[in-house]
Amino acid sequence: MAIGPEPIFPDFSKLRAILANSRIQVTNKALYQVINQLLTSAQQSQDSVRSRLNQLISIIDGTTNDPNGGIVGQTYLTWSDETSTLVNSRNLLAGAGISFDDTVDGERTVNASDFVPGYWSILTDGDVDETDLIFADGDVISVFVPL
Repeated sequence: MAIGPEPIFPDFSKLRAILANSRIQVTNKALYQVINQLLTSAQQSQDSVRSRLNQLISIIDGTTNDPNGGIVGQTYLTWSDETSTLVNSRNLLAGAGISFDDTVDGERTVNASDFVPGYWSILTDGDVDETDLIFADGDVISVFVPL
């Protein structure tokens, strides 16, 4: 998964060529050495940033030897639908008689209400003409049907 466009880094070799072709090397050796050291330091910093950026991208998209597929390959419960950026995310929704309390930062409390509209029904085999009740340990099984 591509994170974004490939970053564009400056090409310091062009500046080195311009510096080498200038007369500064002959006319002002101290200035030449300072500029040369600045270009060397800038190139080293760029190489370091590029290396670390590539490491971070591989950790995020899972191109390392991570068997879990990197950060993007993990599964997440999310507040809203974020499947466009986290393909394995699942939006956590409250069902009938369930509510979420998010008043405390970093914490979600799940509340179940005492009253859920619905009714209890005796479980049968579904045969309309000769209905048989379904038992478990000698007791008829009842199921709650929410509305």
